[in-house]
Amino acid sequence: MSEAALLAYHLMSASLAAHQCRFDQLPQGAKARIQEQADRALLLERLVLASPIAAEVMVPASQLEKSIDSIKARYDGQSDFTADLARNGMMENDLECALARELKADAVLECVANKAEKATDAEAREWYDAHPERFSIGETRQVRHILITINEEIEENRREASRERIEKIRDELDGSLGQFADLALRYSECPSALNGGILGTVPRGKLYKELDDVLFAMDSDAISEVLESEAGYHILYCEAVIPGQTASFEEAALRIKDAIDKKRRSTMQKAFIAALLKAEASKSDEKIKA
Repeated sequence: MSEAALLAYHLMSASLAAHQCRFDQLPQGAKARIQEQADRALLLERLVLASPIAAEVMVPASQLEKSIDSIKARYDGQSDFTADLARNGMMENDLECALARELKADAVLECVANKAEKATDAEAREWYDAHPERFSIGETRQVRHILITINEEIEENRREASRERIEKIRDELDGSLGQFADLALRYSECPSALNGGILGTVPRGKLYKELDDVLFAMDSDAISEVLESEAGYHILYCEAVIPGQTASFEEAALRIKDAIDKKRRSTMQKAFIAALLKAEASKSDEKIKA
């Protein structure tokens, strides 16, 4: 495969990822950035594939076929696919070769990452103890609501009419959960009406501020007065107050170890690439001196 075709592939990939268009459709300023990205990607790919580890890596033909099929599936047919490749400066065999190289380079980096040590329970425990704030879950409220919207173009939803309607609903409420759910189903103009007005268990800050401030001052089994937000008029029913809590180490351990492992894998890959670039720079310096 020619160097020009390889570069065309990386230009296509970088352009699609950053701007969802072909390289030739980019403005001049963006072209310079994408050209730089493609040149670097091509260099790194070449260095990775020339590394000793690459000799140990094989990419199954089925994986390559699957990648090609997924790309072809984006097009209406073979002719559209071939035409778009041509517009990007490639033929189908160029794409296959470029994909094979990319998949192999990715597999090499995966092998490098797999050499990272796995996090231990002791390391996870140390991190957990050092960052207690990461595992604290604030107080939440289990809440339902009834909503009447405001829309000046609809007579019954003009501000005064909507206010009057929701005030009548509020006067009708007797404080029971069953009646609230029934009235929500009958009158609320929120999709939650179908579930008796259930908004679920919410943390502080999730609802409109006008609702949030009131909700987090309410007790369990309490009903608010009529409240207004940019969505319209509301009545809240606080079903339960759920105290804040802290996730146990047992609950958090797997997530902590996954995060540590991910960071170590990334560090291994970055160190591997840095070593390749350093070696390449040294070769260039030697050539200049010679």
